[in-house]
Amino acid sequence: MPGWLTSLGTFVPGSFNPPDGVAPNPNTDNSILCADFTVGAGETKTFTVDNSPPPGGRALTIGFWKNWASCTNSSAKKKPILDRTMAAATPPGIQVDSKYLLGNPGNPDVAPDCLKAVRLLDKSTIDTDKKMASDPLYNMAAQLVAAELNYAAGAAKCPKITTTMTSANALLTQYGFTGTGNYASAMTAADKVLANNWAQKLDDYNNNRPNACQ
Repeated sequence: MPGWLTSLGTFVPGSFNPPDGVAPNPNTDNSILCADFTVGAGETKTFTVDNSPPPGGRALTIGFWKNWASCTNSSAKKKPILDRTMAAATPPGIQVDSKYLLGNPGNPDVAPDCLKAVRLLDKSTIDTDKKMASDPLYNMAAQLVAAELNYAAGAAKCPKITTTMTSANALLTQYGFTGTGNYASAMTAADKVLANNWAQKLDDYNNNRPNACQ
């Protein structure tokens, strides 16, 4: 779960797209970790795994957050981790632009803004669920929401990511981002580069890549 540490390993199955294995898979749920082992005939293999609770643990990807929510149909057996994290963060909530996505501390398993959060994580408009993956602000907002959820869940923090989150929210405010409509046509070329760079930096953080905090 987000914010936890484990000694199992760091290999995430399906984390790279075929056939060359180079391009990261944005839909990967990196809460699943695997470790290779070899066992001989008649051998008994013993594993010792140490899982440590938050704070200070691993961040999880947009693929995790948009699937572990009360308002998604990905799996009825998955706990509403997104809703519970939003409840723990409310008030004020999960910041997007100068506004906040709210949970419900009184009923943490059902967040009022669950669907808005999931659609932003999916790089879609919050009103019509239209895919906007080619719009730099939606790409950045998806990674920003995941990063803020990771912070709220107790994942490890670092100054560079904190600064990036603040800058990303300021850029959303600059363009009056509401999660509806198209923003790419109004953006300057320089701001598109900034949005893409910050989205990549936040994606590195959400995937626990070593360069994220460097």
